[in-house]
Amino acid sequence: EPKTSKEAIAHYKLGLSHLNANKLQPAFVEFQTALGMDSGNKEIHSALGTVYLRLEDLDSAIKHYREAVRLDPSYSDAYNNICYVQYKKAEYRDAIKSCTKALSNPLYLTPEKAFYNIGRSYYRLSKYDEAIKAFEDALRRYPSLHLAYYGLALSRNALKEYGAASTALTTAIEFDPRFKGDLERAARMFLSGSGPPLESRDLKDYLEILKY
Repeated sequence: EPKTSKEAIAHYKLGLSHLNANKLQPAFVEFQTALGMDSGNKEIHSALGTVYLRLEDLDSAIKHYREAVRLDPSYSDAYNNICYVQYKKAEYRDAIKSCTKALSNPLYLTPEKAFYNIGRSYYRLSKYDEAIKAFEDALRRYPSLHLAYYGLALSRNALKEYGAASTALTTAIEFDPRFKGDLERAARMFLSGSGPPLESRDLKDYLEILKY
């Protein structure tokens, strides 16, 4: 059925362009149409999972990501997405397992994402040394990953390593495209409680670290 799969890919690509523009409903319709034509396509399942994730429907998201890894057990991006959903559901130990599966594929192009998700899961489990190791592993692969520096700052702070926490946070703010090193702007954003993709529960700690 080459014609069908060509059509499926056309709908999938259109869906991706909607997704990139954050038009979730048109993206959802295109991916569902594509899936109806080619239900064994891991990328379509993964893309649908991402739509559900953005709609905060975590159970449907994980269902499609799991189908994607069932179709291709070496599909690291989908394992990392499962890990991300589990993190959001506060299933931190499961998240670490899923991200470790993502890393088991030596051809995984963005391992820093999985290391970062492992680090923040360990942080939530109060396993700060393991968190630091994972954040540092992320930075070895992607030295300007600001999210990993934010994680390092929190973990060092939890271990009362205040100097190292301060250095990590300053570096995070330097690499963060929203701040480009502007500490005052960062402090204002942390104070106002807006700092996505940072989590609001951490903003108080960042403000504390900025005082060191």
